[in-house]
Amino acid sequence: MSSPLDRELQELTDRTRAENAASARRHQRSLLSQASEEGTFRGVLVDLAERQVSVAVHTSAGRILQGTIRALGSDYVGLIGTRDDPTLVPLRSVTGLRPEPGTRPTVGDRSQRWASSWNAALVDLVADRPLVSLHTSGGDRIQGRLWTVGQDVVAVRLQPGVSSYVPIEAINDLALT
Repeated sequence: MSSPLDRELQELTDRTRAENAASARRHQRSLLSQASEEGTFRGVLVDLAERQVSVAVHTSAGRILQGTIRALGSDYVGLIGTRDDPTLVPLRSVTGLRPEPGTRPTVGDRSQRWASSWNAALVDLVADRPLVSLHTSGGDRIQGRLWTVGQDVVAVRLQPGVSSYVPIEAINDLALT
């Protein structure tokens, strides 16, 4: 049989535990709220890239590109699709991003130094004159060899002696084929 003092001590201990648990939950919510307020889209990209989460990238041209984020630049994201097809997307074309179902949420409170820019990535690619499939913001699809990259224009060689010129700002995405 417990004494009144034992019951009072037990009640005090129970109240203290409940108050401590409630305080810990408030503190956790406060930290999550603070992290969410500091979140950025690039921070979300960094987190999903590090976790190698499959994503669907929605673009302003109405395209949905699926893959894993493998490259991040100051103004572009690079995906590797299910067929190991690399695709580069300038961030100005991205209208949304959806991680695969069941992915742990992220708040985007991460930062990273950006190694390269969209234009620099295109210049790096042109050295090999790869076969590309380029989609414009207007919905056009151009296939051929990435031939030259200028300050604000790319040339895609469709066949010998026939090229298509696209303003860099008009590129929605560029896939290596």
